[in-house]
Amino acid sequence: MKRVWRVRLWVRALSVLVLAYPVAAFLVPSWFNPTWDEGLPAEDRPWLIGTSLMMLVVMWAAFYARIEVADEKVRVVNPWRTHTFPLRDIVDMRPGPFGLVFELNSGERISAFAVGCTRTIAREPRWVGVARTVAGL
Repeated sequence: MKRVWRVRLWVRALSVLVLAYPVAAFLVPSWFNPTWDEGLPAEDRPWLIGTSLMMLVVMWAAFYARIEVADEKVRVVNPWRTHTFPLRDIVDMRPGPFGLVFELNSGERISAFAVGCTRTIAREPRWVGVARTVAGL
């Protein structure tokens, strides 16, 4: 049985909405400043393009990151690198600054960007449920 955890839907939706702002400012600048009837001023274009590219990278990262568990293997897909390791190599799982951290018996620590370890109003953080599921497989 294959299990997959992705970045939460609301985070992915927010990344799309944040990208929509600079794109709309470029396409219809008069919405944001009525004096820009003739289009976006040339001196503002590099900033807007740079912001759009940064937001595009954030959106790509939000849709790309995931944790996959199948066939006794864990695959952590982060925007910058993919790690694959056997389930039996996991020694510990805990929250880290960039997400759920898998500690392997080799001493290597792998952060899973897909499962953030932020504060939550729920009874337990999401990473705890993911760690329990992975440990139980």
